[in-house]
Amino acid sequence: MPFFTGCIVAASLAQVHVEEEMSTDSINVFQKDEMAGKSGAIAMTANLLLPGLGHYYFGNEKAAHGFLAAEALFIFGAFACNQYAREIAASAHAFAFLYANVQGGTGADDFFWDNIGKFMDSDGLNQSREAGYNQAQNLNRAGDENKYLTPNLQWRWQDEASRQQYNDYMKKSLNYRVASNFFIGAMILNRLVSFIDVRVASRHNGKGLFSSLQLYPRFAASAGVYGISCVSTF
Repeated sequence: MPFFTGCIVAASLAQVHVEEEMSTDSINVFQKDEMAGKSGAIAMTANLLLPGLGHYYFGNEKAAHGFLAAEALFIFGAFACNQYAREIAASAHAFAFLYANVQGGTGADDFFWDNIGKFMDSDGLNQSREAGYNQAQNLNRAGDENKYLTPNLQWRWQDEASRQQYNDYMKKSLNYRVASNFFIGAMILNRLVSFIDVRVASRHNGKGLFSSLQLYPRFAASAGVYGISCVSTF
C-alpha cells in the first residue's frame, strides 16, 4: 500500500511543470531617427542655395567644409575659364586685325568671327554663298543681305599660316568656354549631391552619405594607373 501511494505521488509530480514568463524588446532596424529640433526641409533648402549650409545647420562642419570648398573651386573655375576664353577671343580678333585687315564693329557677331577662319577672304565666303554652298559649309544663310559687303566686315589673310594660327586661337577659346560650362554643371551637381546627403542626414541622426567619407590611393601595377578609392559608411 505505501508503494502504490508513492507511485501516485510520483505520477502527480511528473505532470507538474513551470513555464517562466519571458519578455523581449523588439528593435526595428529600418527605423529612421529624425534630428531633434532640426528641420530637414530647412537644411535641404539651404543646401540648394549654397551647398554646405544645411550641414552647418545640422552641426556637421566636416561635410559642410567639403561642400563649400568644392563650390568655391567650381565658381572660381567657371569664372576663370570664361574670363580666359574671352581674353583669348579678344587676342584672336586683334590678330585678325593685324593679319587679315578685319575692322569688326557693327555686324561682327560670333558667326562672323567663326567664318573668318573658314575662308582666306570675304570674297571667297560671298562667292560660296552665291554658288549655293551654304549647306555644305554649314552657314545656313542665304541672300545678299547676309553677305559681308560692308568694308568693316571684309578681310583677306596674308597667308594660310596666319589663318591657321587664328583658328588655333579660336579653338583654344572654345575649349575654355566648354571648361567653364563644365564647372557650371559641377556646381549644379554639387547642389544635388549636398541636397541628397543632407536629406539622408535628416533621417539618420545627422549622418549623411559622406559623413564618414574616406579616400584611399590605389595603384594598378599591371596597368600603371593611379586612382582614388572612396569609401563611405552611414
